[in-house]
Amino acid sequence: MPDGNAYFAECQDMLVLKLVGVMRAGPQSALCRFTEGYLKKKNYRSLLVDMSQTSYIDSTYLGTLAAIAKEFKGKGGRNCSCILANETAMEAIELISLDVLFTVVPTDPIDSNNLSEMVPEALGDSAALRTVLDAHRTLSEIAPKNELMFRNVIEVCESQLGEHG
Repeated sequence: MPDGNAYFAECQDMLVLKLVGVMRAGPQSALCRFTEGYLKKKNYRSLLVDMSQTSYIDSTYLGTLAAIAKEFKGKGGRNCSCILANETAMEAIELISLDVLFTVVPTDPIDSNNLSEMVPEALGDSAALRTVLDAHRTLSEIAPKNELMFRNVIEVCESQLGEHG
């Protein structure tokens, strides 16, 4: 499966993210670096994530989105919304309780031509593993059922990084 693309734009005090295709976090994940840099530079009032053209998204990527939403709300952001492709996508969001952080909005997809592409930056193995660990810890924090669902992932990552919960 080829990787997808992530795009972003600023619209007044709103940050717009658009995820297109197969979104897998890993050594080339643009979203991981984006959260460490760009998002921390400015306070936005609204965050909109358009996943209407996302064909697949892994749990690490979802956990990274959850971390973005938590940080965003922690900095006084008011509205975290997402656009989904279909009912199956909604079921996936509800399964891991991302609907606690994001409001699903029925709106038209955002045109990628008006957005800037996030440039992937290679992460070393340790940084990539840290990204996986942090994402799954975030998912575990937002809902108790996620803790059980992702316990093995967290334990393996902690073991490989030499950490213990």
